Amino acid sequence: MDEKIYAPIETKDLAMPAADVDDYSEDDDDNEFTECNEDPKESSRVNGDSANDCEEEETPGLKIGSNNTAAIIHVRKNREGLRGPIETSNGRGPPLSERKSKARSRISPKRFETKPAPTSLSDGEPDLQSQLRVAELEGALQAARHEHSKLIHELDRYRKQEVMYANEIEALKSARREDQEMLMTKEINLHQQISEYNDLESKCEDEKEEKVYWARKHDELLRDFQRMETMLRSSIEERDRIWNDEWERKQKTLLVERDQYRERYHVAQKAASENKEEARELQRHVLELKHSISTSTRTEGQMADDLFREKLQTLGHDLQNWTINNFRRVKPDISKLSDISKGHILDLLPAYQAILSISKSAGIQSLISLLLNREIFGSYFFGLPEEKVYQIKLMEEFLHDIASTASVNQWRSVTIAMFRRTSDQGITKERLVKASQVEEKISKILGELFSLSPSESRDRGLRSIIEQAVVLSHMFRVQRAQFNIEMPSTDPDNPALFDSSRMEDISGEDEKDLVGKKIQCVTFPVVYKAGDESGDNTHLENIIVKAKVLCRLE
Repeated sequence: MDEKIYAPIETKDLAMPAADVDDYSEDDDDNEFTECNEDPKESSRVNGDSANDCEEEETPGLKIGSNNTAAIIHVRKNREGLRGPIETSNGRGPPLSERKSKARSRISPKRFETKPAPTSLSDGEPDLQSQLRVAELEGALQAARHEHSKLIHELDRYRKQEVMYANEIEALKSARREDQEMLMTKEINLHQQISEYNDLESKCEDEKEEKVYWARKHDELLRDFQRMETMLRSSIEERDRIWNDEWERKQKTLLVERDQYRERYHVAQKAASENKEEARELQRHVLELKHSISTSTRTEGQMADDLFREKLQTLGHDLQNWTINNFRRVKPDISKLSDISKGHILDLLPAYQAILSISKSAGIQSLISLLLNREIFGSYFFGLPEEKVYQIKLMEEFLHDIASTASVNQWRSVTIAMFRRTSDQGITKERLVKASQVEEKISKILGELFSLSPSESRDRGLRSIIEQAVVLSHMFRVQRAQFNIEMPSTDPDNPALFDSSRMEDISGEDEKDLVGKKIQCVTFPVVYKAGDESGDNTHLENIIVKAKVLCRLE
């Protein structure tokens, strides 16, 4: 057990030279002394030291009297083994000189013992040992002064703590008075709460009785519910069992019917495939018969409607493919058009800007079809000089006055056939020049509109389309029946209306919904045939190919 000695120490007895105080610093603290309160927890709260620091063995310390700073100085057992208490005389501490001597005595001589000098030293060894001994003693003296200085500093700290404790005591007294006032207030509140509690307790008893009543009511309702639930479950299970039996029976029947229908479907599909092959074969035979009948009954140069329809459809497909292949990745730029090209486009297609913004491919096909219809299909005989055309038209008008329509149509057919078979270089050259002019006009307009450089492959495809149109126009004029190629009007002020009997919509809309809609663009003309192969009955009209149109959707 640690012993504690309480002795009053006066400050004046602890005075020491300033040089001795300056020798002490916090960094030189070798932990020879530890201060502690009597209560380790209080020491930890005030000094900030851990309570575990006070659990070490302690040597007797000093307790300052009531007229000085109250603190307890616990001195650890030092390495020299000091055990005895500090002696006091008449209630006062020993004088400063005695305390200094005791402080020096605490320094164990063993700390400064030196090992015996080796025997091999020279004659100057005693002097060297003396100097070492003097140095060790001076070090011990300095350590004692250092410990004394540290004790002085600890005493000052405890005095400051005494002032702090006094302030805390005053604060605790003030807090105690406040707590007493608060306690009185709480007692008053407690009496009020007790009164309220009594009222609540009486209400609680009423609530308990009501709770018992409702609990009993709940139990009765729960029993009724469980009874009804049991009845419903049994009825539902019975109903499910009946339904499952019915479903299984129907399922078996449906599976059998499904297998039968599947077998019938395969049989019908096989029969349809055979019928389709047979239909193709019959259609081929019909076409061959038509071609044979047409060949055997017509005069030279006369062709069946199916052949015209096939050639016109080929021309339309070639025009569409050429447009898609050459203009799929380019965009129109109207600002690049010259005044001449813009005038040609406005003359052919006034609403070309709106059409190009909706469908670029449809706009290009419409421009080319309008040019082909005006320059090639609209001419009396493409490639014939204008003066010759004028003379033939005068003769045809004269014949209309003196002969029948069938005779005039036969005369025209024979005359145009002679022009087709002629080897005259002038007519051939004129036809090639005019075809080249049409090609150049189309290439110039589209080149400026889409900023395209010349391309041999593109020009070659366009040239093939123009040659097909020239051949078809000659074939139309050779026939005794009258063929008329028409482009429905797309004039914004007076556009044509959709007519399913002579038009086909290319947008894929239902034709029933397009009845009465305005036409915005025509990509291929409609071809009419009036009369028969002998040139008579011109009042009978037949549509060979319907026009391909794009309607204006509101």
